Amino acid sequence: MPWRQRPEVPNLLHDLTTTRPSLVPPVTDAWIDIHRLLETLYSTFDRSAKALGVFKVETIGDCYVAACGLPEPRDDHSVVIFRFARHCLAKMRNLVTKLAAKLGPDTADLKMRFGIHSGPVTAGVLRGEKSRFQLFGDTVNTASRMESSGIPNKIHLSEQIAKELQRHGKEHWYEPRDDKIVAKGKGQLQTYWAVLVSPAGSTSGRLESQASIGTQRMDDGKRSSIDTDGSSISTPEGGHDDQAHPSNSAQRHQPSKTEFEFEHHINWNIETIQLLLKKIIAMRTDSSVDPRSVRSLSISRDDDAMVLEEVKEIIRLPNKTSRYKRNPDDVELPAKAQQELRNYVQTIASMYHNNPFHSFGHASHVVQSTRKLLSRIVSPKQMWDTASNSDPGYQQYNEKELHDYTFGITSDPITQFACIFAALIHDVDHPGVPNAVLVAEKSEVALYYENKTVAEQNSIDLGWNLLFEPRYENLRACIYSNQKELDRFRQLVVNSVIATDIMDQDLKQLRNARWEKAFFGHEDEHTQSIGTGPLALGRAQERQMQVDRKATIVIEHLIQAS
Repeated sequence: MPWRQRPEVPNLLHDLTTTRPSLVPPVTDAWIDIHRLLETLYSTFDRSAKALGVFKVETIGDCYVAACGLPEPRDDHSVVIFRFARHCLAKMRNLVTKLAAKLGPDTADLKMRFGIHSGPVTAGVLRGEKSRFQLFGDTVNTASRMESSGIPNKIHLSEQIAKELQRHGKEHWYEPRDDKIVAKGKGQLQTYWAVLVSPAGSTSGRLESQASIGTQRMDDGKRSSIDTDGSSISTPEGGHDDQAHPSNSAQRHQPSKTEFEFEHHINWNIETIQLLLKKIIAMRTDSSVDPRSVRSLSISRDDDAMVLEEVKEIIRLPNKTSRYKRNPDDVELPAKAQQELRNYVQTIASMYHNNPFHSFGHASHVVQSTRKLLSRIVSPKQMWDTASNSDPGYQQYNEKELHDYTFGITSDPITQFACIFAALIHDVDHPGVPNAVLVAEKSEVALYYENKTVAEQNSIDLGWNLLFEPRYENLRACIYSNQKELDRFRQLVVNSVIATDIMDQDLKQLRNARWEKAFFGHEDEHTQSIGTGPLALGRAQERQMQVDRKATIVIEHLIQAS
């Protein structure tokens, strides 16, 4: 198309930021997660732009560029672009919270800067290979300066866009910035912050109760309100989406950042555990969850026995491939079990102390890392098999190949759940000092556990005893359904949490010896050629024990790495 000039076009630029750059996942995984995050956000913004009549210009990395008033001019361009920015901010906050369940709790720390300016632009398609529509001019540069000099999660307005809003009677939508900014080639500039309404009604840094609702003019004289899912509902013409509501909500409790993060970590852990519980139930022939079936089940151990005595060199895992009896996504957890799970996670969180590297926040990061490492183990992309299920939309693994590839870990959702559970409770009640200090100080907890792996044994006892209180029987019925499953769950939790004590010399010797047997031992010629009969059965059991030995090593190393 030929180059065209527009006398007055507002430009919006927004850019992702994070206050926790050190928590970005490893490079091999980071780019996949970043791509997934940006794709989800930009798709949502695109739908909002289309509904509001905003023109998406381009995306440059994590920067989204949009304009209003082109290709067709409109007088209310400043109002529309403001509403679009407000809506994007609301969607950004909602989406990163939801995506945290897949990408990790730190996703919710992502923020976005917004910059808006209005003025003339030159627009057109630059011909040549991979030609695309572009905007040029001082307006674009100034909008970029508004964005770069802004503050995360705030909408930064130039003086020109403020005047345009005032012309439309929207002067209550913005307030002056206290300090002036210095822009290259322009000197000092007076700019403005968008005034938004927060969920609790606060007007400082105010987010939108109404920002989740943008508006557009409809042909029938009503306004279409875009809800948080991008659908539309009609509101009477007399309704006002730009009114603040500070009266009652301003008196509500304003959660601090620490409280918000604490609650966010609780919700994220609950969502992670729920996904695994659904997988456990999906493996059962009978998907019903009956708490009566687990009331009589218990772990057989002496009252004075220590957890450390339960550590085994080899944990026996299922030696057969397993298949889901139903799609885990179709499993509905009982309401009582969901309530008990929330109560359990909240209680566990309250049992953590606010110590560096031993807090509930740190435990949540260990859960996140464990989940990520597990996903790399149980779902190698080359092992999908879509032909084994009548539902073409439901993909299943090539069970036998995947079972062997992962030493049986993938065939047992209980194993995966136990790893996550161990990560959640591994530092419960940790005092924040090494075991050696507890022993040297002759602390009560050190004496109780005979000065061996003190903090780890204490965490297992507390987390396990809490789970087996009568009030959590519906939750337990989701985890295991028979004694064999309970025994395996207990053994996995014990070995996993105890594995986090890397200083104990006895445990170190046990692990080193096991490693030698697993990866440097040699089978004799009779073992390699099993044949049939009783001797063959014995050899097969030896091979299965070797597989379980390797699986135990992988599980312990997984939580150590996390």
